[in-house]
Amino acid sequence: MTDRRIAAGILPAALLGSAVLYTARLDRVPPFLSTDETSFALQAHAIATTAHDQNGRFLPLYFQVNENVWFHPALVYGMAPVLAVVRPTAWAVRLPTVVVALAGIFLVYALARRLGTSPAPAVAGSVLLALTPAHVMHGRLACDYLWPVPCVLAWIILLVDAHRLQSSWRFFAAGCVLGVGLYTYVASVLMMPV
Repeated sequence: MTDRRIAAGILPAALLGSAVLYTARLDRVPPFLSTDETSFALQAHAIATTAHDQNGRFLPLYFQVNENVWFHPALVYGMAPVLAVVRPTAWAVRLPTVVVALAGIFLVYALARRLGTSPAPAVAGSVLLALTPAHVMHGRLACDYLWPVPCVLAWIILLVDAHRLQSSWRFFAAGCVLGVGLYTYVASVLMMPV
């Protein structure tokens, strides 16, 4: 059996195992929503039900939580479609971040393959990320810490492809991905342009 066929069987199993790990008892571990998770959820529920934030602004670019505290919009807008369909429980509020964490795990595999790594080590890299304690912990919270990760990984993949294929639209797409990444987390405002 070739490396490619082995990876074709192992990668889905690794992603499925990661999905089980990241969603198991998602409504109970952590045992309650933190203050930030609750703030994101309230804003997302307001967007899902009225298309206005809690302060009455129509589809705002940033969300005001306190007088001088503003949240980036990616998590709120990622959470809103879920809360439009499912009632706002801890599990539903945390689900979008789980999806982002799983996307990051898959994109590590895709990036490793683009860089010429054989399938087995590429899967191993994905598994290492999936089992990294900080990734597991933040992948189970309705907070925006992991949201820039898929943007950065997709940007690198697009740059590798653009260079290899001499494709100018991929350079443009890479810039667009970084532009989206600006709205994922507060540090992204500095890091994405850098």
